Amino acid sequence: MTETTLRTSAQSTPTQPAISGMANIANVVQALWERTADRLTPSELEWFAGASEYAIQNMQNLEEVIEGIGCLVIFDTPGAGHAPVGSFQQPRDVAILLFFLAESMRHASALVTVADAAEYRLRNPDLFCARAAAKAGCSVHSGS
Repeated sequence: MTETTLRTSAQSTPTQPAISGMANIANVVQALWERTADRLTPSELEWFAGASEYAIQNMQNLEEVIEGIGCLVIFDTPGAGHAPVGSFQQPRDVAILLFFLAESMRHASALVTVADAAEYRLRNPDLFCARAAAKAGCSVHSGS
């Protein structure tokens, strides 16, 4: 994996792995988390940890939408003298919907992953302070 040198006022020559993959929401969230997690205060970590609430609500809403679509599709069958009229008559239409649903789940999963990591850092500050001590100090104990 290639590395990129980033220069900031706090650290003159840190290196981070190059960002790769598709620039979708899940990858952006994960990349930002990986680059900032060591510098977050406890209150910021709590904010990130709260993302799981949003992700859970998002997944519950998505569940209802998928169930509703399933009901529409199952009752939109030809027969009894009527033709199907729903929006999912062509394979391309179904594929677009399924790709969108998969991406929505990927976004929620990324939020849960970051929220869990933030919660873990909050519960185990000494573990991360030991790693950060060699760098610029430990922000987890510095307060909010």
